[in-house]
Amino acid sequence: SAVQAGEGTRQLTTTQAALETQLGATVTQIRSYERGIQQAVGTILGFVSRLGKTAVRCKAAAGFIVNRVSRPMFLCAMRMLERGRGDPVTIDSALRTAGGFPAGPFQLADFAGLDEDLAVSEILYELLGRPDRLRPAEIERKLILQGCRGRRSDAGFYVYRDRGSVSPNPAR
Repeated sequence: SAVQAGEGTRQLTTTQAALETQLGATVTQIRSYERGIQQAVGTILGFVSRLGKTAVRCKAAAGFIVNRVSRPMFLCAMRMLERGRGDPVTIDSALRTAGGFPAGPFQLADFAGLDEDLAVSEILYELLGRPDRLRPAEIERKLILQGCRGRRSDAGFYVYRDRGSVSPNPAR
């Protein structure tokens, strides 16, 4: 998650902190501005430590550290899906099992909401000069147009049924 201390701060996405907390993130990015109050930074560092998380100080950059590193992985997974080289269950499982991630990219996108996830991709794509590797995935646009927005609509890359039952979404 990202925490900022100082005047005029703006978060890239409003759901990122809640998402990462619920999925067991252990790193919190701390960005302090030149005009930031050092006492506030110290308070935030102490709070993060008491939560049992690791605080990482970072400079202002589009997407901070986590989104800059994870977004290419998410988009690569989506391109694999678009090209028929894998499915959400297999790709998510591989990243959880072999990669040690608490959740795979399709699970995370569904949890955040496909519209939120697509918005993050679009923002980074524009802010970083429209590099092809960060071009937003068409599969997300397709699912959103079909009304599949993730968990909150009961369907995204997965379909969510009563009593927590989850299965791949055949609409993709």
